[in-house]
Amino acid sequence: MYETIKQDDRSPIVQLIILFAIIVLAMMILGGVSIGLLAAFGLDQSIMDGATDAFMDNIVPIKLIQLVSSFVMFAFPAILFAMTKPEKLSFLKMDKGIHPQGVLLAGLCMLLSYPLIAILVQMNHSIPFPESLVWLEEMFQLQEAETAEVMKSFLKMDSIGSLLFNIFLIALVPALCEELLFRGAIQPVIGKIFGNPHIAIILTGALFSMIHFQFYGFFARWMLGIILGYLFYWSKNLWYPIIAHFLNNGVQVILVYFGAMDATEAEAMPEGLGIASIAFAVGATIFLGFVLKLYKNSVGTTQEQV
Repeated sequence: MYETIKQDDRSPIVQLIILFAIIVLAMMILGGVSIGLLAAFGLDQSIMDGATDAFMDNIVPIKLIQLVSSFVMFAFPAILFAMTKPEKLSFLKMDKGIHPQGVLLAGLCMLLSYPLIAILVQMNHSIPFPESLVWLEEMFQLQEAETAEVMKSFLKMDSIGSLLFNIFLIALVPALCEELLFRGAIQPVIGKIFGNPHIAIILTGALFSMIHFQFYGFFARWMLGIILGYLFYWSKNLWYPIIAHFLNNGVQVILVYFGAMDATEAEAMPEGLGIASIAFAVGATIFLGFVLKLYKNSVGTTQEQV
């Protein structure tokens, strides 16, 4: 006999306010934790500006701080918010099993999205700025250059051990922590506010992209967030977007390790994006639509059997 879980009788707006209050609390805690960790490693706060010699020389402790920051900033608010719900941790939809077919299709969705992502990165780089906003364009370009230098430092790998640690730090931890907050907590609450899951997926995807603070990767991450949003919505199982997110990040780390991709290529403007590339992206996107439909039918069927 199944136990009946009491429904949350608070309005969706109140729930969203509570969630964002918890996120603000997490940001305050993160500030204190970061200062404490920097002091423990004998480092100054200014080192976190990035793209400096001091930053590069202390990349190991900075990676450890990044690791802790991911849990405090993303996982902690999601888990704490879930504990305020009648369903507790089951609200995050991590209590169901996963099926190989669903995992395979979710991973294929990520692979098929790459050509479309390349087009979106091109669009981002092609946005014209009026003369009055040249300063803003220069600021975005400077930020992009600094981010590229930071990524080069983070993705510098000279052993299998460093590769495995980067897969853990750059692929697994962000996939788990970010999906907990965005798809697990934010998306369902926004969905209840608007009464429309598609609006929730689009808005949550935009928030997911904005939190990375990279203008020239905004459209690409937005699309990635939308795809992850549908992987979660159709399955009602957070493990599928976590796995897809992990595969997306992990493949890039592995390609960089083996020299098949530069550390900054993921955010760079694609070169030679012509008619053939656009046609390939259109074809891949159409195929992506079919795979998403297969995924929807697959996880919908299997989840009914769980």
